[in-house]
Amino acid sequence: MYTKAVPAKNPLKSVLVDEHGIEMHRQSRFLTNVRAGDGTGGSASIEFKELISKDQKIQVHYFGDTKVTIGEDDEKRYKGHNFNEGEQRGCMKLIQFTKKENIRECYYIGRNSFVVVPGWEKKTSDRDSVSLA
Repeated sequence: MYTKAVPAKNPLKSVLVDEHGIEMHRQSRFLTNVRAGDGTGGSASIEFKELISKDQKIQVHYFGDTKVTIGEDDEKRYKGHNFNEGEQRGCMKLIQFTKKENIRECYYIGRNSFVVVPGWEKKTSDRDSVSLA
């Protein structure tokens, strides 16, 4: 005897509705926290204000937990490159900065390695001659 198991198709449609059964649609709104009065009160003194004009909004990119703002002149310079990590065309994931002497030579070797390049403050020959002297 043979029993075949076939996954059932779900005939139900998932829809967002309010308490009266009317279908709702998602809407994006940009809000900011504004302190009302002198700001000495508790959480009741904070209001939400909707940002409507484009000059009130800034674009923020995430590098780890840090938010980095990039202005319009930077966007033009980088030709609209997507700086967010993990997204399509994202550039990199920045963990931290370090000095070159903290990077071992073996990190540069390998088929699947990533190259870490320090700043160009000194030529290699100048640095080697100073260390040998």
